Amino acid sequence: MRRKITVVGDPAVVAPSREYAQVVRWPSPDAGGADVVVVTDAARLTEAARFIARRTPAAVVVATDADWCAQLLEQTCFPRGRVLAAGDVAAVVDAVLGESGAVLDVTVRHDGEHGTTGFHRVRARVGAGGVFAV
Repeated sequence: MRRKITVVGDPAVVAPSREYAQVVRWPSPDAGGADVVVVTDAARLTEAARFIARRTPAAVVVATDADWCAQLLEQTCFPRGRVLAAGDVAAVVDAVLGESGAVLDVTVRHDGEHGTTGFHRVRARVGAGGVFAV
């Protein structure tokens, strides 16, 4: 079965991943069940977060703006490693779909690790379930 990427906003950020996965732009009847949801537009962030929680419960959520992570994390109730922000979205999508464990620069929520709390940019291992090591 072919993997799926759902994009909220501009699908150009995942253009390099099109050969490995089906790219669907939300809203669409085919947008559910994605492996990765990429959020590039804040205009409908609340509505998109509700959709993500209901229709893509196993997805990794990648935002293009770190300021959106807190809202996405709160509204989806996903584990913190599955909601992250990245400048190089295509690399993160490839790491998730390829289950590679690649070391990438991402923004993720800290809960006391390394003496910090809140959202911080770090080098982290990213794989099928999102961030699994900081």
